[in-house]
Amino acid sequence: MTDPKKYEAQDDDLPVELFEGVELRTSVSSQSSDASARVAVQVHFPSERERAKERERYEREVRRSNREAVNSSRKKYLKAPKKKQMFLWLLALEPMFHVLNPREQDLCQKLLWKFRRYGPERAKWITQGQYEFLLDIASKNLTMPGVSRCRVK
Repeated sequence: MTDPKKYEAQDDDLPVELFEGVELRTSVSSQSSDASARVAVQVHFPSERERAKERERYEREVRRSNREAVNSSRKKYLKAPKKKQMFLWLLALEPMFHVLNPREQDLCQKLLWKFRRYGPERAKWITQGQYEFLLDIASKNLTMPGVSRCRVK
Protein backbone atom coordinates (compact mmCIF):
# COMPACT_ATOMS: atom_id res chain seq x y z
CA MET A 1 0.00 0.00 0.00
CA THR A 2 1.31 3.45 -0.80
CA ASP A 3 1.92 6.19 1.71
CA PRO A 4 -0.98 8.70 1.58
CA LYS A 5 1.40 11.61 2.13
CA LYS A 6 3.28 10.73 -1.06
CA TYR A 7 0.14 10.39 -3.18
CA GLU A 8 -0.06 12.63 -6.22
CA ALA A 9 -3.33 13.03 -8.09
CA GLN A 10 -3.25 11.97 -11.72
CA ASP A 11 -5.70 11.91 -14.58
CA ASP A 12 -5.74 8.11 -14.38
CA ASP A 13 -7.81 8.40 -11.19
CA LEU A 14 -10.66 10.16 -13.01
CA PRO A 15 -13.47 8.34 -14.82
CA VAL A 16 -13.24 7.95 -18.57
CA GLU A 17 -16.52 9.89 -19.12
CA LEU A 18 -14.71 13.12 -18.24
CA PHE A 19 -12.36 12.67 -21.15
CA GLU A 20 -14.86 12.16 -23.97
CA GLY A 21 -13.56 13.99 -26.98
CA VAL A 22 -10.13 14.41 -25.36
CA GLU A 23 -7.23 12.33 -26.50
CA LEU A 24 -6.12 10.00 -23.70
CA ARG A 25 -2.63 8.85 -23.02
CA THR A 26 -2.15 5.37 -24.40
CA SER A 27 -0.03 4.05 -21.55
CA VAL A 28 -2.33 3.13 -18.71
CA SER A 29 -0.52 1.23 -16.03
CA SER A 30 -2.06 -1.81 -14.42
CA GLN A 31 -1.30 -0.26 -11.05
CA SER A 32 -3.67 2.67 -11.69
CA SER A 33 -6.44 0.31 -12.85
CA ASP A 34 -5.88 -1.70 -9.66
CA ALA A 35 -6.23 1.48 -7.64
CA SER A 36 -9.42 2.50 -9.41
CA ALA A 37 -10.87 -0.98 -8.86
CA ARG A 38 -10.05 -0.70 -5.15
CA VAL A 39 -11.71 2.71 -4.93
CA ALA A 40 -14.77 1.44 -6.77
CA VAL A 41 -15.11 -1.48 -4.36
CA GLN A 42 -14.70 0.81 -1.34
CA VAL A 43 -17.32 3.24 -2.61
CA HIS A 44 -19.81 0.54 -3.54
CA PHE A 45 -19.44 -1.28 -0.23
CA PRO A 46 -19.10 1.37 2.49
CA SER A 47 -17.17 0.58 5.62
CA GLU A 48 -18.89 -0.84 8.68
CA ARG A 49 -18.24 2.39 10.54
CA GLU A 50 -20.54 4.32 8.19
CA ARG A 51 -23.19 1.65 8.54
CA ALA A 52 -22.83 1.85 12.31
CA LYS A 53 -23.41 5.61 12.13
CA GLU A 54 -26.54 5.07 10.03
CA ARG A 55 -27.76 2.42 12.49
CA GLU A 56 -27.13 4.78 15.42
CA ARG A 57 -29.03 7.58 13.64
CA TYR A 58 -31.94 5.22 12.93
CA GLU A 59 -32.02 3.99 16.54
CA ARG A 60 -31.89 7.59 17.79
CA GLU A 61 -34.89 8.47 15.60
CA VAL A 62 -36.79 5.42 16.87
CA ARG A 63 -36.08 6.38 20.48
CA ARG A 64 -37.20 9.97 19.79
CA SER A 65 -40.45 8.83 18.17
CA ASN A 66 -41.10 6.45 21.10
CA ARG A 67 -40.45 9.27 23.54
CA GLU A 68 -42.86 11.52 21.64
CA ALA A 69 -45.51 8.79 21.70
CA VAL A 70 -45.12 8.43 25.46
CA ASN A 71 -45.08 12.21 25.94
CA SER A 72 -48.25 12.66 23.92
CA SER A 73 -50.26 11.08 26.74
CA ARG A 74 -48.61 13.31 29.36
CA LYS A 75 -49.96 16.70 30.34
CA LYS A 76 -48.33 19.62 28.62
CA TYR A 77 -48.03 22.84 30.59
CA LEU A 78 -48.11 26.25 28.96
CA LYS A 79 -45.48 28.96 28.91
CA ALA A 80 -46.10 32.60 29.80
CA PRO A 81 -47.20 33.99 26.38
CA LYS A 82 -50.13 31.59 26.05
CA LYS A 83 -51.10 32.14 29.68
CA LYS A 84 -51.18 35.91 29.04
CA GLN A 85 -53.37 35.26 26.00
CA MET A 86 -55.73 33.15 28.11
CA PHE A 87 -55.91 35.93 30.72
CA LEU A 88 -56.95 38.43 28.04
CA TRP A 89 -59.64 36.03 26.80
CA LEU A 90 -60.95 35.60 30.34
CA LEU A 91 -61.10 39.36 30.91
CA ALA A 92 -63.11 39.75 27.70
CA LEU A 93 -65.38 36.82 28.67
CA GLU A 94 -65.96 37.93 32.27
CA PRO A 95 -69.15 39.94 31.57
CA MET A 96 -70.59 36.83 29.85
CA PHE A 97 -69.85 34.25 32.57
CA HIS A 98 -73.52 34.10 33.54
CA VAL A 99 -74.58 32.88 30.06
CA LEU A 100 -72.02 30.07 29.91
CA ASN A 101 -72.96 26.53 30.83
CA PRO A 102 -71.93 25.47 34.38
CA ARG A 103 -68.83 23.54 33.29
CA GLU A 104 -67.52 26.40 31.17
CA GLN A 105 -68.38 28.92 33.84
CA ASP A 106 -66.56 26.92 36.52
CA LEU A 107 -63.38 26.63 34.44
CA CYS A 108 -63.41 30.33 33.53
CA GLN A 109 -63.93 31.45 37.11
CA LYS A 110 -61.18 29.20 38.48
CA LEU A 111 -58.68 30.26 35.82
CA LEU A 112 -59.49 33.94 36.21
CA TRP A 113 -59.12 33.66 40.01
CA LYS A 114 -55.73 31.94 39.56
CA PHE A 115 -54.49 34.54 37.07
CA ARG A 116 -55.59 37.44 39.27
CA ARG A 117 -54.00 35.95 42.37
CA TYR A 118 -50.65 34.92 40.90
CA GLY A 119 -50.48 36.84 37.62
CA PRO A 120 -50.33 35.18 34.19
CA GLU A 121 -46.54 34.73 34.32
CA ARG A 122 -46.46 33.08 37.75
CA ALA A 123 -49.63 30.96 37.55
CA LYS A 124 -48.63 27.30 37.47
CA TRP A 125 -50.16 24.10 36.17
CA ILE A 126 -52.12 25.59 33.28
CA THR A 127 -52.41 22.75 30.75
CA GLN A 128 -52.73 22.57 26.99
CA GLY A 129 -56.17 21.00 27.44
CA GLN A 130 -57.37 23.99 29.46
CA TYR A 131 -55.99 26.28 26.76
CA GLU A 132 -57.87 24.40 24.03
CA PHE A 133 -61.10 24.37 26.06
CA LEU A 134 -60.88 28.11 26.76
CA LEU A 135 -60.06 28.79 23.11
CA ASP A 136 -63.24 26.94 22.16
CA ILE A 137 -65.27 28.95 24.68
CA ALA A 138 -63.76 32.24 23.52
CA SER A 139 -64.28 31.47 19.84
CA LYS A 140 -67.96 30.69 20.48
CA ASN A 141 -68.71 33.68 22.69
CA LEU A 142 -66.46 36.57 21.74
CA THR A 143 -67.35 38.64 18.72
CA MET A 144 -64.39 39.64 16.63
CA PRO A 145 -64.40 42.42 14.01
CA GLY A 146 -64.66 41.07 10.50
CA VAL A 147 -65.94 37.64 11.60
CA SER A 148 -69.60 36.88 11.05
CA ARG A 149 -71.19 33.75 12.45
CA CYS A 150 -74.52 32.41 13.55
CA ARG A 151 -74.50 30.55 16.83
CA VAL A 152 -76.90 27.60 16.74
CA LYS A 153 -78.23 26.40 20.07
